Amino acid sequence: ISTLGTFGLMQVVRLIAGVAIARLLSPELLGIMTIVYVLRFGVELLSDIAIRQSVISNREGDQPDFYNTAWTLQIGRGFVLSLVFLLATVPVSKLYDAPILLWILPVISSYFAIVGFTSTQPFLLARKMQTARLNGFDVALEIISAVGRVGLAFVSPTIWALVFGSLIQPIARTIGSHFLIPGVGHRLYISKDYARQIFHFGKWILVTA
Repeated sequence: ISTLGTFGLMQVVRLIAGVAIARLLSPELLGIMTIVYVLRFGVELLSDIAIRQSVISNREGDQPDFYNTAWTLQIGRGFVLSLVFLLATVPVSKLYDAPILLWILPVISSYFAIVGFTSTQPFLLARKMQTARLNGFDVALEIISAVGRVGLAFVSPTIWALVFGSLIQPIARTIGSHFLIPGVGHRLYISKDYARQIFHFGKWILVTA
């Protein structure tokens, strides 16, 4: 019930923010950002190596060596995807005949590097079925994102309000995720065995993507 209520509340917040932004910005700008969101989602989906699922489901997922390996792989993936997105800037802008994308996509490419540093603490909470804290975190992020995006659209009703607004939640999530479980920290570390387990599990996610 708590999770269902959280989902409903988040949808209401998104709806209100969406309506407000639609009133403040022109449909053309929203159309450009739709292209960006589709590209970003596609890149994420096609490169999912199931880091979250591995931490939750692996019997050793709560061991520091495991979740530090997962975190390090996540960071590496983030930088690789940022580079891929950056290299795709010129071809994509030509494909859609939208020169503005030459400026937008390099900024959006930072999204992948940002989320790469997100802590595995939310995964550990999900593993322990501590949904109340997770739900509260998600709602807080949704409200922060909504207020930030609407505020930017009000102050600067341009495409850049949408571009920088789309980075508010990832930044807030990355920072906030490191404070969910006291005493749990991260360090760059790779265990070959755990990395192998993560990639082995993740290949099935890639196949079904």
